[in-house]
Amino acid sequence: MAVEFSLAKNGEETCSLNGLFFHSGYNPQREGAAFVQEISADFHPSVIIVISPALGYCAQPLRQRFPGAKLVAMEFTEEFSKVKSLFDEYFVINGENSREVCQKIFFSLGEEKIFLSLPVVWGPSGKIFAEKIQAFIPHLRQLYEMTKTAVATRANFTEVWLKNSFKFFMNAKRVILPQKTDLPVLIVASGVTLEKSLEEIRRYEKSFFVIALSSAVEVLLTNGIRPDLIFTTDGGFWAKMHLNPKIILEKQIPVAMSCEAAVFGDLRDKGMILPLNYGDDCCELFETTDFPHVRALRNGTVSGTALDFALKVSSASVFICGLDLSEENYRGKNGVPSHALPNILEAQNQMGDNRLQPLSTRLYASSVGSGLSLEIYAQWFDGLGEREKSRIVRIKSGKDKFFRHIPNIKEENWEDFGKKPFGSNGEKGNLFSSPQKIDRKKVIHGLWAFLKKGEEAFFKAEQGMELTEEEMRRLSSVDYGLSLQLKKSGTKSDGTPRGKSLIGKLKRETEKF
Repeated sequence: MAVEFSLAKNGEETCSLNGLFFHSGYNPQREGAAFVQEISADFHPSVIIVISPALGYCAQPLRQRFPGAKLVAMEFTEEFSKVKSLFDEYFVINGENSREVCQKIFFSLGEEKIFLSLPVVWGPSGKIFAEKIQAFIPHLRQLYEMTKTAVATRANFTEVWLKNSFKFFMNAKRVILPQKTDLPVLIVASGVTLEKSLEEIRRYEKSFFVIALSSAVEVLLTNGIRPDLIFTTDGGFWAKMHLNPKIILEKQIPVAMSCEAAVFGDLRDKGMILPLNYGDDCCELFETTDFPHVRALRNGTVSGTALDFALKVSSASVFICGLDLSEENYRGKNGVPSHALPNILEAQNQMGDNRLQPLSTRLYASSVGSGLSLEIYAQWFDGLGEREKSRIVRIKSGKDKFFRHIPNIKEENWEDFGKKPFGSNGEKGNLFSSPQKIDRKKVIHGLWAFLKKGEEAFFKAEQGMELTEEEMRRLSSVDYGLSLQLKKSGTKSDGTPRGKSLIGKLKRETEKF
């Protein structure tokens, strides 16, 4: 039965479904204000998720009570879409797209904002759409589980990420930016299906802007394929082992990296670097230091960040090779490495194999639990918009098969792919800008300002002083939270900087200006 619209006693619009009203028949606006005042919140939310707000009379009171918070509406019918402009994000749930909606919210807002979000159900809708809400709750719960996992990961690694970020801003010198292109992009991941595709990649590489994810770099270089760009975002120690600075510098391959990514110092200091700015914790550092960068999407998998970059930099199709997303493609259970070879980490791990701890035992242990991560990655690709999906092609050898299919993303075999030269002689043209100018003085002073503001917010919090909204935001960010710890770790007991510490180096750099 359709929603019926009518006028309340005060002339404002109201509506009902099956005789049950979504809003007051006397004064809907006053009802919305009263609803907001009754919300219990012992923190200042970054996001308020309103489930079925109907005609949205609660929107304005929410903005007044929680200034700065984003309003996200989740509705169960298209008939209220005329009020979508009252909200920052508006989603219509039809039962079949519940998971997709939650994925879009996760990747649109990010884990930090969702972690500080407040879900509320518009009172009358809780009764009118009771069954629909009950069916939706498990998906909302999964959204918060994903958020909790992401926040826990960042909390564990933030100190390392922050130190990596400071090293990045203090030492990266040869910074480049991408040029728009009409070349199709080939993103190369390190799944097992990559191995049977190497001959075709070598044959067609001049037809693509080739982006290699860090774990696939050694495979390509060993087989005589030079990628146009390397992508790395992982801040963990072992991630940098995939990137041999001597070879990458010799071949002059640019590296796209987030500021917290782990790489060897020589590669960061001497290589051509394309900085990726996620627009969250380190966004202020990019802005205050005026450091050249491109905006990027923070993602649980580097392939997602690379895909978002490729869709923006190229107007053509984006092909992905070696992105398997399935346990069936995961060979570890069969006693064979679960990724394309050679792989530097696999080579190191093999040195510990013996009769008591054989290869098969190690590989099986690493495969346990892999299905959950692969499923999360697959869900992200599944949650992409139809416009993005129409430009994406997963490509493999006809001798392989994908066990995990993503709706509306095309799949092709190399054997069916015809070579398409671009330009008169197949040249790719300039894919990157010339090195950008960096104001070193502004960079150093920007880093000091970052630490100073974090320290001031901590001092006020410890003294029980009232904090501004900006200071509360700083304290809610784990990166700011560790800035004081980093500063203390760089000083001696008398407060002077340690000679070899980051802070000591930062102080010496400051004194040059």
